[in-house]
Amino acid sequence: MLTIISVYYDYSSFKIPNFLNLIGFITGTVFVLLGKFFTKEENTINHFIFALAIFFLTYIIYMIGGIGAGDVKLYTNLALLLGPLIFKLFVLSMIFNLIIGAIEVLMKKSITVSSAYGFKLHRIHFSYGILLALIVCLIISL
Repeated sequence: MLTIISVYYDYSSFKIPNFLNLIGFITGTVFVLLGKFFTKEENTINHFIFALAIFFLTYIIYMIGGIGAGDVKLYTNLALLLGPLIFKLFVLSMIFNLIIGAIEVLMKKSITVSSAYGFKLHRIHFSYGILLALIVCLIISL
């Protein structure tokens, strides 16, 4: 649900609000801790490790201008909930966003922005690909 709301905000303003990401972080943390409490499994702590790993990976992409800060936080929140499935989601979302970006460029619907490093980037709604990848990952994991 959080991802769907994030897509709406991303569509309307090219931003994912911090309050949504905060809700996602709190919810993910509570679910991971409750999972550890009720199931007594040791691997629930891995969700935090995966969240940290995906945060650093996406933060590097953010630093070069590839994605927005809201997308970094959205990936991190999803990693808390999905654990190791986040890396499949990440790869799939990159593929979906490549396709979405190519279509937007061909249809001349994308906005061109300058990177801090001097090259031009096409600005797309990255959350679209994240949502599509999330749907595919959830279907695959059933």
